[in-house]
Amino acid sequence: MNSLLYLDVSWNTLSNTRDEMAVLRKYMPVLSVLDIRHNYWQKPEGLRLRIIGRLKTLTKLDGVQVGDEETAAALRMAAGSRISQVSLLMHSRTDTEPLRTLSLQTHAHTLAMYSNKKPDRAVDLDNNWYLKVTTLNLDGQHISKLSNLERLENLQWASFNNNDLTKIEGLDNCQKLEELSLESNCITRIEGLTRLEQLRHLNLSHNYIDCLEHTGFDRLPQLHYLDLEDNCITSLAGLQRALSLTELYISNNLVESVREIFYLKVCL
Repeated sequence: MNSLLYLDVSWNTLSNTRDEMAVLRKYMPVLSVLDIRHNYWQKPEGLRLRIIGRLKTLTKLDGVQVGDEETAAALRMAAGSRISQVSLLMHSRTDTEPLRTLSLQTHAHTLAMYSNKKPDRAVDLDNNWYLKVTTLNLDGQHISKLSNLERLENLQWASFNNNDLTKIEGLDNCQKLEELSLESNCITRIEGLTRLEQLRHLNLSHNYIDCLEHTGFDRLPQLHYLDLEDNCITSLAGLQRALSLTELYISNNLVESVREIFYLKVCL
């Protein structure tokens, strides 16, 4: 397959852009022509640029020639999809207390919008500025993977809404995290949260989650708020382990029986 130049996978049930393109990039390094039309891609908006940015040898995608300007735009998007030191400095704050406001937005959003307390790399030698970061808002950055967060040991409020994430990962060292928002991504499983024992607020709405079992809710003793709206959930089994829940949002899913509410008896 290393010499394959043309591939047509149209009219299938492919959905996960990150995983599928990783396979193509690894095993078809000289692929020139690709047709992926009529599949079930997650977040189809911006799909073309995401694929061109990852498969740099493409000259034609879905029957349309790849131009120089399009390639440049795709490469810029790909470069911005990685969490770098620059993006952390730009989008983080060091406030130790949330702002007092009547806004219904999360602390990560309000602090990013109204606070001017950014970390100062020039003042803090030896990268000590990482330890001062309490807030991170990386909404809408085309991020495909949560990485380079291991030094943010005092992070309390974080938002990664409207990105291209397919997996919850990279948060094991952020054990002071109280608020986490991952709305509008491509996440299919709840995982990677079991070390976040201080987590109180979790937003996973507008994703592709279909199961709530084996999620580690029993390892989140402070979890009070959970938003799972607009997913593909068919059963509430697993929520009985979220013993501290006081707010649950689960509209617009695929639950078929009102009897599913019995799984909530333990946490109500």
